[in-house]
Amino acid sequence: MEKLIHTKNFDFKVTDSGLVFDESMVTGEVKFKKSFDMNPLLRKPFEEDDHSWNYVFVNGVYHSEEEKKIYEEKGMMNGITVLNTGDLNGEVRKNSGHYHGFNEGHVLPYAEIYEIIYGKAAFFLQEADNFLKDEELNVKSMRMVVVNAGEKIVIPAFCAHCAMNIGDDMMAFYNLAVPCPLHYEPITNHKGFGYYILKKGNVLVAVKNPNYPIMPELEVKGVKPSEELNLFADRTVFEVFAENKDAYDYLGQPEQCQEAINKIFY
Repeated sequence: MEKLIHTKNFDFKVTDSGLVFDESMVTGEVKFKKSFDMNPLLRKPFEEDDHSWNYVFVNGVYHSEEEKKIYEEKGMMNGITVLNTGDLNGEVRKNSGHYHGFNEGHVLPYAEIYEIIYGKAAFFLQEADNFLKDEELNVKSMRMVVVNAGEKIVIPAFCAHCAMNIGDDMMAFYNLAVPCPLHYEPITNHKGFGYYILKKGNVLVAVKNPNYPIMPELEVKGVKPSEELNLFADRTVFEVFAENKDAYDYLGQPEQCQEAINKIFY
């Protein structure tokens, strides 16, 4: 298997061995998550390992060592993830999903930007502010945000999130974040998010996850550009950062950007 994915800032191949970039690129280690390894999060787990891959990702994608140093000096990290075609025993393909924890000196978890660079995606935003407490998860809102190629989404505070491939081809996203603790347990303890998304033909069907005693109704949303957050329809996150290294400093200042983040959803 080999597929060339061409984007505005990165060209790479998806192969059986992972993501292959030009030799001039500086990248981190490429890692896979197999379909069978998603069983703890699936509505209908696989009975046998079919050895297919669910998603492949790399943390750190730079055109040079100098570029990498700029990201490190800003305390930021980037990455690319590709979700495979097909399904997970009837569910759309998804990654594992997590909550962002707290960094010292802050009362809100850090935000993160995702940009769809190929294909079509949806993101769950499962809001709960008690995810670190030893008690039942109190989910206050549940959104599924549809994000098309070229569009960007910023994760609000207290929202667990995962990406889903809702198109017919592979889906790839670029992400930018300030490192922070990641908490997967509140999701794995409930065998996934509050809903499972099935694809029947061209129709998406949401099925409630019975492992949550209470789950709000699913809200379906879209996203729009935001000049305030430096999210533009005609420029990629990578391009904006290259022009202005301070453009996304708000990712490390969560208390200052929540109102602007909430405005991007419609």
